[in-house]
Amino acid sequence: MDKLNKKRRKTIKKNNKRIKKTIWVVLLSCLGLLALVFTMTSSYFVIDDIYIIGTNYIREEKVKDLIKDHNMNYWFLKERDIKETLSLNHLIDDVITVEKSFPNDIYIEVDEKRPEALLIYEGEHYLVSSDSTILEEVSNLSQGLPFVTGTEGLFSEIKVGNSLESQLSSSVESIFKSIAKYELNNISEIKLTEDKFRLYLDNGFLVKLGTYSDIEQKFDTLKNVQHKLYNLSDNYYLDLRVPSNPVLVENGKDS
Repeated sequence: MDKLNKKRRKTIKKNNKRIKKTIWVVLLSCLGLLALVFTMTSSYFVIDDIYIIGTNYIREEKVKDLIKDHNMNYWFLKERDIKETLSLNHLIDDVITVEKSFPNDIYIEVDEKRPEALLIYEGEHYLVSSDSTILEEVSNLSQGLPFVTGTEGLFSEIKVGNSLESQLSSSVESIFKSIAKYELNNISEIKLTEDKFRLYLDNGFLVKLGTYSDIEQKFDTLKNVQHKLYNLSDNYYLDLRVPSNPVLVENGKDS
């Protein structure tokens, strides 16, 4: 009988330990669930300080507006999702970094598309980047950028967010990229035609560049000789149709 009682007490003790263990597991699970609920609902972890780095033309509010539909809780926000969203925007060339900082900050560094010219099309004015993306329509013309004229009939459609669509698209893109590459900030107008183009410097001096061939070489030559053009009168223009042989021509004596 004593042996049976001992065995019964041992079984009861074992069952009590199991019950206590179960209770602890349940309590810890409840605490974990409460912690999860707190994490998901507490405003303490909601990212409300967004720091944008690298924007000169894009308003910071615009960048913040692009990501507002994401779950901005620190624990659930994924940097790669923010990066993918911003990369789809036509104003942004590259998203360099997206980094969260505990408990409610995020740092975003972008490389934005910079306007290289002000395109005039059917009376409207559009900022265009070096890759020929139409960035936005503007009414303020004092942008310090060269005007692109002669566009009517050359492009099928001008729409913000799209690239220029035309047989000349690659040539125009090469023009914009060359202006950016050689930092030619003294160009006031680029006049396009179907088969050739010319430009004017900010002092009114005319440069004829001929056809759309050898565009980068032509702008490279212009970069090297432009300082010599400022003391010349309007009686001359620069012939850059052959970039290896720039010629100063007197007006009225076209070859």
